[in-house]
Amino acid sequence: MEILIERSDPLFVPQSGNFSAKIGNYQGILGLDATKVTAYLNGNKYMQFVYLEHVGIQTYGHSFAQYKQLIFNGHGTQILSDIPVLAAFPTPLPGIPMANMRGALSSLAQDCTRSAAFTNSIGEDLGILKPETSAKPEEGMPNLTVKLTTGGHPILHATKGEYQGYQVWRDGGDGKGYVLIGVSLYADYVDNSSLPDAGTNKQWKYKAIYVQKGAVIGKWSAEVSIMVYGTV
Repeated sequence: MEILIERSDPLFVPQSGNFSAKIGNYQGILGLDATKVTAYLNGNKYMQFVYLEHVGIQTYGHSFAQYKQLIFNGHGTQILSDIPVLAAFPTPLPGIPMANMRGALSSLAQDCTRSAAFTNSIGEDLGILKPETSAKPEEGMPNLTVKLTTGGHPILHATKGEYQGYQVWRDGGDGKGYVLIGVSLYADYVDNSSLPDAGTNKQWKYKAIYVQKGAVIGKWSAEVSIMVYGTV
């Protein structure tokens, strides 16, 4: 039994949200410190708020950078639209409840596992236990994540384990749905497909499935998505 605290923000945010939504069902059973739990719940609300705002600010930053480049260099049509406007910053939740949310979740997860009433099913429901490696290859599922490289192309990552590699499927938002774009024999896979037109952006979605001895095996990964931006 090993505690799992997700290291990537796109995975930790939903993990924290799931834990916060369900911990009330087990707080009394596990004898957890009510003050500690309440502090974490408040911290989760603020963290979710900040995370969503950060995504919006990143999108604005890309739009403003493209606008600046259009002013300096143009891109063929030479038509300049109005300057991008940053959306009004919502009124934040009161106070700054907690720093180091990963550390706080780790501490609470340890409190849970120390309880005599703790079971693996509780840990799985709270999302704080590391899944055991499947003994059956046909049950394996890639733990797919995605982020942008410095060049703006998505880089995907999935643990290979005992498998030969994994297929990468992408939905580029063009109405074609998911299309196979490659097979990775390594943990990382860079999608070097053409980026959107300059000054535009698109959401690309991905899923993956393991390959063993040249054949597809196991279960589909959870869908991951990322915003990609055109370059001037």
